[in-house]
Amino acid sequence: MIPALFTGLCDDAAVFPPGLSPLPDAVAAHDGYSAAWYTDLVGPLVVAAPALDELAGVLGARETPLPLAV
Repeated sequence: MIPALFTGLCDDAAVFPPGLSPLPDAVAAHDGYSAAWYTDLVGPLVVAAPALDELAGVLGARETPLPLAV
């Protein structure tokens, strides 16, 4: 169990260096963290403002909210 103080501590910046994950891969990986033991540590997916149009295409008609930081 993760102490409440550390909830959301680690933003997911997978699309930025050094990872440079393609946005579709980063969204899929972020979704996968919900099943990990450390899920409570994971904060929002961080995306650059110019990538928001691409993100809209990746998300499509998604019904599950995606925690996001721009």
